Amino acid sequence: MSSLVRDGGRIATTMGTTDVEALAGRGIRATNVMGAPTPPKLADLTEQVTAETLRIEVRQTFPLVDAVAALAAFMGGTRGKLVLLVG
Repeated sequence: MSSLVRDGGRIATTMGTTDVEALAGRGIRATNVMGAPTPPKLADLTEQVTAETLRIEVRQTFPLVDAVAALAAFMGGTRGKLVLLVG
């Protein structure tokens, strides 16, 4: 994926696969974004859900039988959340 980023560009991934040091050689600012669910963060999210103020962009939904299509959309770089509907 880093071949798609121009020299001097930026890249961030939640996959933990970015070689920050190697990309720095091309002037690319790279970040591996990793979640850290702490009790205070989870409590804050719970409060937002309870208050109905938590907003999450859902780009597209798929029935569970179309999980392959959902994965293809994810791998294709869809921005926003993809949701599999069960039931």
